[in-house]
Amino acid sequence: MTSGALRNDPVTSMFLDRVKPDKIDEYEAWSKRFNGSLKKLPGFMGVDVIRPEDGSEPDYMTLVRFDSCHNLKRWKESPSLATSLENLPKLLVGESLKQECTGLELWFDRPKSTKTVKEPPFWKQVVIGVICVYPLVLMLNLVLGPFTAEYPREIAMLVNVVVLSSLLTYPVMPWMTRLLRAWLYPT
Repeated sequence: MTSGALRNDPVTSMFLDRVKPDKIDEYEAWSKRFNGSLKKLPGFMGVDVIRPEDGSEPDYMTLVRFDSCHNLKRWKESPSLATSLENLPKLLVGESLKQECTGLELWFDRPKSTKTVKEPPFWKQVVIGVICVYPLVLMLNLVLGPFTAEYPREIAMLVNVVVLSSLLTYPVMPWMTRLLRAWLYPT
């Protein structure tokens, strides 16, 4: 994951915690403090917590996004993270499951279940990509075109790509994958 071109790509670290039913309030308070502490870290891009739909399986998925593998690694090796995680085991049933992803998989929101779920087939990921990218490209050309018309073509394209990538990473692709979850992850 950290080799070659992916070194500077955004990276998402996913934590899946099964919380003891009698520790949910304590876990929620811990999560709020933990997520708040992330905001001042170099390269931090955002955090999302997917809470359980019902109380039968108190599984919490936390997605922490950084702008590069380097900044994620720095955070993972920090004393502040170790301190934050000290009391976590007493709140959980078992250990946290951890996973990291970069590239296209970053855009796909995981289902809200701890059951083993296969990634959507490549062709479905391409279809979602086209559905999201094409209208955004058209819209950006209309909106940004007048502002970037005087720029050299390469600079105008760079501006479009930066805005497009930002919109795709959050909120467009996560929203679209939640909307089409049943098609992407059939049960």
